[in-house]
Amino acid sequence: MGNVYGTFFDCHVVRACEVKYTTEGVAIGNFSIAVNDSVKKNGEWIEDSSFFECVAYGKKAETLKAYVTSGQRMFFYMRPKQERWVDKEGKKRSRVVFIVDDFSFGEKPRGAQQGQNVPQEYQQQKYNPAYKFEPIPQSQSQQNYGTEQIFDEGENCIF
Repeated sequence: MGNVYGTFFDCHVVRACEVKYTTEGVAIGNFSIAVNDSVKKNGEWIEDSSFFECVAYGKKAETLKAYVTSGQRMFFYMRPKQERWVDKEGKKRSRVVFIVDDFSFGEKPRGAQQGQNVPQEYQQQKYNPAYKFEPIPQSQSQQNYGTEQIFDEGENCIF
């Protein structure tokens, strides 16, 4: 069986973290994010947004609830998880959520309260991905694979 690896999200929080506690006292936080992307269609750039449900546990959930506002930019490292349950009518249901493994704060939206002291371990300068994105060398960005060119002149993947 294959392993599930996480991914980095540079996103904005759409719905602030709501925290509930299990009977054992473990915090479970639920929130939503939006990830924006630009795609080129018919020679024109079009903005595209995707929305994802996220879950954080323990201290991470409590920290997100205390310091993150709707509209705030965030950097997350998360992994997908499929939740399964049976609804009231007895139908099997499922959804994919992203589980927070690590995060760092981005800038707050205009007009948001800026005075909260964020714990040191979550301050923005901590965000340092394990790898850095390198631009595609010009010679590779012009290659054709089969019948289609997969990179456009701006070195963006176009499929």
